[in-house]
Amino acid sequence: MSFRLKSGKRLTWQCSKMSKTLFLYRREVRRFMKYDLRPGSKLPCYAGALGKALLAGLSHEEFNQRVDRIDLTPITPKTISSKKKLREEIMETRKRGYSISDQELSLDMYSIGVPLLDKQGKVVAAINVSMEIYSRAVRNWKVLLRSWSRREE
Repeated sequence: MSFRLKSGKRLTWQCSKMSKTLFLYRREVRRFMKYDLRPGSKLPCYAGALGKALLAGLSHEEFNQRVDRIDLTPITPKTISSKKKLREEIMETRKRGYSISDQELSLDMYSIGVPLLDKQGKVVAAINVSMEIYSRAVRNWKVLLRSWSRREE
């Protein structure tokens, strides 16, 4: 909760539930999605940063089984709608260590998702921050994330 106060951005916690993500906590700062999301709400796992972070934490076998069952229905023109592209995106997410949803759930929203790990290093949930796509914060986050990625190479 303190992160939201410091960042001024929306904060959400989710866990995986088959091909959807289940909201555990949500703190709305400013509404810019068409969804009324609260604990218990579900969204497609392929379109949001939280879902992608959770998919990236699955074993290769479990990930492929889930992708085979997912119907990739576009939510916006930027939503991933091919299983090949989703597989590529999840592989990139695994390499980076965080996920991105760039206007895939809402044309007004940019989100970054990070997995939460248990003591064994297994992904058990995810947390994200969402912001308006046209805000200066998005540019700042993109610069910060690029610098983190370069440090790990």
